[in-house]
Amino acid sequence: ITDRAFNLMLTTCRSVEEVKQLAQTINLLGVDPVSLQVSSQNHFFFMDATGAGIVLEPQGASFKVFDNPYGVLTNAPEFDYHTKNLSNYINLSPIAKETEVKPYGLGSGMLGIPGDFTPASRFIRAWYFVSNTAKDLKSQAALQQAFRILGQFDIPDGAVRDTHNNHDDITLYTAVMDAAQKTYHLK
Repeated sequence: ITDRAFNLMLTTCRSVEEVKQLAQTINLLGVDPVSLQVSSQNHFFFMDATGAGIVLEPQGASFKVFDNPYGVLTNAPEFDYHTKNLSNYINLSPIAKETEVKPYGLGSGMLGIPGDFTPASRFIRAWYFVSNTAKDLKSQAALQQAFRILGQFDIPDGAVRDTHNNHDDITLYTAVMDAAQKTYHLK
């Protein structure tokens, strides 16, 4: 059911503001066959050509709408958890730390950044990389940077296993959409 609502928004809305308005009129019905819940645990991220972004979370029979100034999203847990969790990482910096002890190399400003594949850790890393990317990149450079950032989250076959559901997570493809150029790129 949420997939139909998602497709409706993608095909009828021209801006994040229109998505917000339409989302408030949609009632989600039915049962998710996997979780047996009224709606899915998926989150939906919309960003328009102006750079405005929102997250929609199915909750019961409706969507909860969050503004997303961070430009990143992972699934569970809820989006408001991710925004609160960011405060644990305000010390991160692309600048190496000045200390009496000399670091082995560059990157000491990122000491403490989580490196695992959990959604919460991926959110922090994505936020860090996006927030430290130049905002004035030309289209081709922005596309290359987007793929570099997304490459940080590629899951190799066998690295993440769910033994309860007999399922392995693996990155099969990566996609980037250029909202200004209206192009879609797959890797």
